[in-house]
Amino acid sequence: MRRIFTLISLAVCVGAAAGQATVCYPDNQPNAGGFNSFPFGTNFGGTNWRYQLRIPASALPNGPVRVTEVAFAPGGNGTFAAGDFQLRAAHTAAASLSTCFFQNIGQCPTELISVQGRPGFSWNVTANTWDPIGTQCDFGYDGQRSIVLEIRYRNRSSGFISSRIGNVERTWANDSTAPAALDPYSAVCGQADNSGMKVCLTYEKDTVLLASDTVSLGGAFSIQMVNCPTGPYRIAASFDQGPPIVFAKGCRLCLQVDGLFWASLLVGPPMFAGYSGTIQNGTANARMSIPTQTLLVGVCLFHGGVVLDRAGQIQACSNTAGTVIVP
Repeated sequence: MRRIFTLISLAVCVGAAAGQATVCYPDNQPNAGGFNSFPFGTNFGGTNWRYQLRIPASALPNGPVRVTEVAFAPGGNGTFAAGDFQLRAAHTAAASLSTCFFQNIGQCPTELISVQGRPGFSWNVTANTWDPIGTQCDFGYDGQRSIVLEIRYRNRSSGFISSRIGNVERTWANDSTAPAALDPYSAVCGQADNSGMKVCLTYEKDTVLLASDTVSLGGAFSIQMVNCPTGPYRIAASFDQGPPIVFAKGCRLCLQVDGLFWASLLVGPPMFAGYSGTIQNGTANARMSIPTQTLLVGVCLFHGGVVLDRAGQIQACSNTAGTVIVP
């Protein structure tokens, strides 16, 4: 089993996956509607931000999909650049956004982009188009709940004038928020209204990994990959997300290669059940058991998986999904 993941050191990206589709909210008109400088503009809010928007389930696909790209609609040409930058995604069952960020996104969101320090993050944009932001990792949507997207950054050095907005819920904190946040990037609460950015998601239906949001000490939780191609599969866990491990055919596995990663590949049951096998009817089912150790409360567990072809080469990769350990 370990031999399979030595492919990590040899993997090369050779192309994009097929079968992509898009869903845009609240409409598919990047050149229409009002303008607002939040959160990428330079004329309000300072150089440090935390910003969330909610895409309701009614606007999303009816079934599990893997979100592979996020696009916004800039109101002007320009370049956004910041030293620290994250784009994160999570599910929510709430009917509206809270003014407190944690209640919206939880403890273990999926990092679609995570850039810390030099050289930082840079994004060149064109006005009045759906402009992809360049996600590094994928998000697995469960086909049932709403999605919360979060943008947060520090030390912006440049931005563009504005973004197209619509009737989209948003919550934000920045250097100008009253009361001022000491560090807007990690702000606890902020302000909210319904003037958020228009957004367009690119997605694929294949190889979607779904995991429980929470698991209790001494309990177990399920990890499932659905809509998979035929072949052997491997699922791995880690304590953190990492820079994407890029395989052929555009596959990206966004797990940290740590002790838990190797344990999930090598230890097996009873702690790691069903982490390897053969896809059955397009599905793989795994289960992780959690020890009864109070120090584990609050720890995030992330999962991702791959499917192999008959030659033992990786033919498909899943998104990353996170689970938090609770008492």
